[in-house]
Amino acid sequence: MKQCKCISIYIYIMYAFYSSEYYMH
Repeated sequence: MKQCKCISIYIYIMYAFYSSEYYMH
């Protein structure tokens, strides 16, 4: 369960990073 939450947070961070990259360009 802990690992699942970690993966969820990782995906959320990656999504936020992609969004900021998209808005930058």
